[in-house]
Amino acid sequence: MKHSCIIYDKPYISKELNQYAAEKKVPVLENDLSLQMASDFNLALISGQEVAEQYNKESRIYTTSENALTWIYQNIKDPKLIHTISLAKDKVKFREMIKPLYPDFFFCSLAIDELLEYDFNKL
Repeated sequence: MKHSCIIYDKPYISKELNQYAAEKKVPVLENDLSLQMASDFNLALISGQEVAEQYNKESRIYTTSENALTWIYQNIKDPKLIHTISLAKDKVKFREMIKPLYPDFFFCSLAIDELLEYDFNKL
């Protein structure tokens, strides 16, 4: 069964997202920020334990910030999801993954000491 959840996290939650979540009754992870928002919007709050227990390979977890990834790493025990997030967050791995889709896309990976010595005229 497919479950969805939104994880609110700082720095910002829009009024429109709150309205959408309340209107569509999309479950929102209960945390300090969502509890603050729930006082102005009728949010369908769901506990972290419920999110973790209901999560399956068809679930969708939406976040308002990459700050919410910490909660996912600590609570969702799905190696494939964690691997996928890691690929998306690692800029070099992500670019390597999409390179076949964009063969003319240029990028290079440099260590900090290499960056300081890099000849940007080559670009």
